[in-house]
Amino acid sequence: MSKLGRNIRLKRKAKGLKQKELAELAQISCSTLCDIEKGRINPSILSLQRIARVLEEPISLILDYEPENDER
Repeated sequence: MSKLGRNIRLKRKAKGLKQKELAELAQISCSTLCDIEKGRINPSILSLQRIARVLEEPISLILDYEPENDER
């Protein structure tokens, strides 16, 4: 899992969203979101912007997010 994918997953879970819900709100496919979270692919800038908007987080925090407790 990539750091970016892990950060998106942690922020998604903190918001209480399932992958399907975040994908629908961000207008991306659920399989794409799954691949992003697992580090198989990198999101496009547009997808990253949409994900960040739904998560109500600046892109910079999603890229650099470091949780206090490592929740792997």
